[in-house]
Amino acid sequence: MKMDLKENQKVLGHLQIYARHEDGRIEKVVDQKNLVTTVGLNLLRDLISGNGSAFITHAALGSGTTAPSLTDTALENEVIRKAVAVDISIGSGKVRFEWEIGKPEANSPGTISEAGLLTALSGGILVTHITFAPFNKTDKIELSCKWTLAFLGA
Repeated sequence: MKMDLKENQKVLGHLQIYARHEDGRIEKVVDQKNLVTTVGLNLLRDLISGNGSAFITHAALGSGTTAPSLTDTALENEVIRKAVAVDISIGSGKVRFEWEIGKPEANSPGTISEAGLLTALSGGILVTHITFAPFNKTDKIELSCKWTLAFLGA
């Protein structure tokens, strides 16, 4: 029996990073959509089919500048990886991953220009990957990061 699959289902990601400066100012430094990698889509397929055992547990920031590709399996130049908190109460078909980067973290090198969601503290599956305009992370700035994945139908 032939299955007629239509290309109207999507997994979309959206990353927001806010910088809290020492003087109290809050600045949005990243607000854009991202790429879901092929290995990330395969992870979601495996989870839905009951064949998966890995879950998104961590997020990483890096200093790479190469445009993301569907075939990516790691950040270009990872600087820091943190465990994420998961929030599924944000709406139907959505999940949000949140994490914080403190003042003393990720300052060397301080340039941040890429991010990814992963399934492990080390290595793991790179589910999403994004590059963005670089910003400088210093010991006077804390970062608040929110990454939302939305499962959409046409």
